[in-house]
Amino acid sequence: ETSNSRERSGFRPTQTRKTQGERKSAGYWKDIGNIEKEIRNQWVSVKVSIPSDQPPPIPNESLLNYRNDIRNAIYQIGGREVLSAEMNGAFLVPGKWKEASETVWVKEVIANDKFLDPEVPPLSPQQAKTKREDSMGTTESRHRKRWIQTSARKQKGFWRSEEVVIDELYKYLSNRRNARGLPAVWMPRGNELNDAGRNDLHQAIARFGGSNAICKKAGLIPSREWHYMEGLYELMIELKAYSDEFFDGNYSLFPTVYTLDEQGYERLKSLIGYFGGQKFVAQRLGMTHVSSKEDGTDNQTEQISYGKFDLDFGIDLLEFVRQESMKKNPPLKFPIIAMPTFRDFLRSDDEEAVKLDSKIDEYGGYENVARRMGLAYAPNSPQ
Repeated sequence: ETSNSRERSGFRPTQTRKTQGERKSAGYWKDIGNIEKEIRNQWVSVKVSIPSDQPPPIPNESLLNYRNDIRNAIYQIGGREVLSAEMNGAFLVPGKWKEASETVWVKEVIANDKFLDPEVPPLSPQQAKTKREDSMGTTESRHRKRWIQTSARKQKGFWRSEEVVIDELYKYLSNRRNARGLPAVWMPRGNELNDAGRNDLHQAIARFGGSNAICKKAGLIPSREWHYMEGLYELMIELKAYSDEFFDGNYSLFPTVYTLDEQGYERLKSLIGYFGGQKFVAQRLGMTHVSSKEDGTDNQTEQISYGKFDLDFGIDLLEFVRQESMKKNPPLKFPIIAMPTFRDFLRSDDEEAVKLDSKIDEYGGYENVARRMGLAYAPNSPQ
């Protein structure tokens, strides 16, 4: 191979870097049609033709190594399964690379790209950089260094102090932010580290006091807190999708869990159970629960009112919190997921953010909304 050859993902853009003038307009990635168009164009860019009357297959994580914009858009929509439903049942490329490589589309990608191997996942940008720096070019080497985080096995005695552990944890979190679009201030769970091939880091954390101790010393937000927020965000995304499909976009009505399985909303049913059941969730989100009678008629049940609320506002608020978290680097002085203040909205690059302030006043004020969204209320703590 020549020295200037490139190790590519099957979805690495073939065009030159986009200029500043080509940035997408505000709200572009919230439109399903735009996401579908971008996914279709990306398949075309790697010489895979998709019939115009069929939705394009939704790529897995490996295929999106170089398309964080598409990856983030899919996340904001609610995940690949939600996007598939919105795109008329678009095929989901399997997450495991070996299974993905057996699909007709990925086979074509591999056939068109000499750098791809059906047995080994494509390299991310960070992995490719590490590979070039280490002069690794063989398939066997790629098997040995499958993940960037394990590109070089640590020598005996490497994990000599908690400072070393925290430094390695920071490096992992920085790579994760680039590759998966997750904030670098969110503490990973042990199973996440194992799945990413970083069982060495997982074991080192356990050796030096465990996840809670290292999380506190590293100034990170505990995994239980950010998983809770991500789950609540997903719950509202799922409820909105369900309301669009079955309630004609009436976001004030709450479904009954007994019909969710047969309607294809198993994930929504699971999330409702996790967050306290249909009655409590409906009250929390200011929705009216609808119970299905045996004769098929609907009846609105009486319930305690927690005040006005709407799903769009809740989704926008948690999106803002998440985007602000993406800008932060560890260690945090106050490692909490806090309710934004009016100053935070004013400082934001998002011109629409300040409009959230008026909605917060409408829905009971900052402290009330913080409690409802599970956010810490700390108006005087610098973020």
